[in-house]
Amino acid sequence: DVDQWNAELRQLAGVRVFADESIQGMADLDAKHGLFDGVNIKLMKCGGLDRAKALAERAASHGLGVMLGSMSESSLGCAAMAQLGGMAEIVDLDGPWLIKNDPFEGLWMDGGNLRLSAGPGLGVSSRSSFQPEFIGA
Repeated sequence: DVDQWNAELRQLAGVRVFADESIQGMADLDAKHGLFDGVNIKLMKCGGLDRAKALAERAASHGLGVMLGSMSESSLGCAAMAQLGGMAEIVDLDGPWLIKNDPFEGLWMDGGNLRLSAGPGLGVSSRSSFQPEFIGA
């Protein structure tokens, strides 16, 4: 049973253990919060910024640490998630650096710190040079 393994890992590890794929929504958080010390919230896994914010609030109410993570989100998705940075103790929004053709710009790393453009809205804009590559049918 995966939940039992997570509980054992947390007990034996001697370090804080954050849920990653185990908690993707509010029901998971409520059911499994005792198995972890924190939760890694990902925009694309939880269903949007409003749900990510609600998860961060609920995690904090359970005494859990909050990490903001990403998968292969563009600069747009990571800039949106960065708006919740004040709610998190760990921010790992490296998605744009994991994709070859990010269609947005305005987010960059500076000495290990995530920086946002001072532009309007989220500070990102569409790359004029972006050429979508269609895959599949």
